[in-house]
Amino acid sequence: MRDNNFQSDDLISEGEVRGWVRRKMGWKEAFQTGLVLGVVGFVFTFILHLYYIALNPDLILRGFKVAFGSSLFLTFSGTICFKLVGKKVWEGHQGLDPIDVLKNVLSPIEKMADNLLWSPVRTWKIKTHVRSEGIGTTVDLHDLDVKTGKAVVEVLIAVRNKVGRIRLVTGRGKHSSKEAKMRPAILEMLRKRQLEHNWNMQIGQGSVTLRPRKNKISNGMMFLKFLLFAIPLSIGGFFGFSAIGNGDEISQVVGLVSGAFLAAILASYNE
Repeated sequence: MRDNNFQSDDLISEGEVRGWVRRKMGWKEAFQTGLVLGVVGFVFTFILHLYYIALNPDLILRGFKVAFGSSLFLTFSGTICFKLVGKKVWEGHQGLDPIDVLKNVLSPIEKMADNLLWSPVRTWKIKTHVRSEGIGTTVDLHDLDVKTGKAVVEVLIAVRNKVGRIRLVTGRGKHSSKEAKMRPAILEMLRKRQLEHNWNMQIGQGSVTLRPRKNKISNGMMFLKFLLFAIPLSIGGFFGFSAIGNGDEISQVVGLVSGAFLAAILASYNE
């Protein structure tokens, strides 16, 4: 049972926003992302070669050639992989100003706050308690009682896909004659409804920052990404480590395993 009577179910339509979605990359963006992978591969391979040759200056040029070749291969294969897989982007509040959204949906809260006992002295107003701050929006719960504070959270959960990142200022109860009530009540509410709002919660001193959480990657997509990355990375690792180890079988095995391991990391990464 929810603790407030404010109904927010009609504030958002699931068809209006999409949240995190997978979007295709253009060739330029895929190349730039693949280039980053290539640079990382170059540095990793070159450092490993320097370690293998014990900094022998006569063999440094060979290591540079091997690392550069691996980098070109990873850049090319990475570009293809990223082009096929795409990336996740946040479309929840695209084209919408979170402040405008909050002004609209929190207006009933403002009316509720007018009826609080202390409203003639300290009144909760949207223009004073809701503001843009950094890369998100801040909603200050000071000057509200616990019931109305929960009503604010109820509204934010309903419009979470429209407003993105939110920082809730809960206070620490320093100015209260008794122990703090607002902060523990809000944190408890957010924790209980974690699955519903799907926010990452970053608890700070007197505030809690809520960041949209990306949907968990499916097993099918993870397997597809693993295959796309594992094939080129394992081949590149095989030949790269083989060149470093002068064709030694152990080096080749290490190269294959390293490529597969890196592919697994890339596949599990929810970008």
